[in-house]
Amino acid sequence: MKEFLPTFTFGFLMAQLFPGATVVLSLSCGFVTFVNGVETGLLRLFAIVGDMWFGSLRNTIVFLFLSIASGVLLHGLDWMALGGMYKDHGGGPRTFPFHKWCIFDQIVTAPFNMIYELLVLVTREGLDEATVGENAAKIDPTLIPNLNYLQEFYLHFAQFFIHMAYALWISLIVLMLWMYQVGFSMPRMILLLLIYGILSVFFLMGRAQLAILFEGERALITRSDVIAGAGNKTAAAPVEVKPIAIAVEVKPVAVEVRPVAVDVKLVAVEVKPIEVQPVAVAAEVKPVAVEVKPAAEPNDKKSGL
Repeated sequence: MKEFLPTFTFGFLMAQLFPGATVVLSLSCGFVTFVNGVETGLLRLFAIVGDMWFGSLRNTIVFLFLSIASGVLLHGLDWMALGGMYKDHGGGPRTFPFHKWCIFDQIVTAPFNMIYELLVLVTREGLDEATVGENAAKIDPTLIPNLNYLQEFYLHFAQFFIHMAYALWISLIVLMLWMYQVGFSMPRMILLLLIYGILSVFFLMGRAQLAILFEGERALITRSDVIAGAGNKTAAAPVEVKPIAIAVEVKPVAVEVRPVAVDVKLVAVEVKPIEVQPVAVAAEVKPVAVEVKPAAEPNDKKSGL
C-alpha cells in the first residue's frame, strides 16, 4: 500500500489520466465546433462538451477510458521521441543540442523543437534507433531501493510535465482553429499565448526531471560496477603475465661539426741577462797552543809486585 498510493497518484492520475483527459476535451471542442458547426463563445463551448461527456454515467465511463488510452499513447510517443534523440546524443537530455541553448530561447522555441524531435523519430531505421536502453538490469540488487526513489521522485513528475506538454500542443491547435472559425480578439490571443507559454515551461520542466533521473541512474550503474568488481576480485583466476617484446628502432643522428676560428696572438717576451758579481770573503786563521802531559804509571808498579 505504501508503494501503491504514490504510484497510483503520480504515475497514473497525474502522468496518464490528466494529460489524456486534456486531449479528449480538446478534441471534443474541435468536434463540436467543426463537425456540428457550433459557433459560440469558449465558455459556452466548454459547457456543451461537459454535457456531452458527463451527462450520463455511460458517457463518463467512455470518457475515462478514452482519457487513459490517450495518456498511454502520449507516454509511448514521449519515450519514442526521446529514443530517437538518444541515438545521436546518448548522454540524455543534457546533451541534446536544443537543451544547451539559453532558457529563454528554449521557452520560445519548445513547441517547434517537439515537432522536430517527432520528425527525427520518423526518419530512424528500426526500433533500435527509437528506444532508450533500460538501466534497471545494470544496477546491483542492493541498490534497487535507490532506483525506486529516483523514479518515484523524478520519473512520475517528468512524465506528467512532458505528457501535458504534448496534450497542450493539441489544445493549442484546436484553439487556433476555433479562433479562425469564430474570430480573433485580444482576450483570445492572450489565452493562446498563455497556453503556448505553459506548454513550453512544462516541456522544459519535464526534460529537467529526466536529466536528473538519467544522471542518478548512471551513478547507480557506476556504483554497481564497483560492487561487482569487488565481488569478483577474490574469485578471480590467476593472471598469467607474458613478457612483451618491444621493438625499439634506433635511428642515427647526424651531427654537424663546424670548425671554430681561434685567433692566436703572439706575445713578445723580453729576457734580460742577470749579472753575477763575485763576493770576497775574508778568513782569519789563528794558531792553537796544545799542551802534552806524560801519563801516570799504574799503582802495581809502585808496590814492587
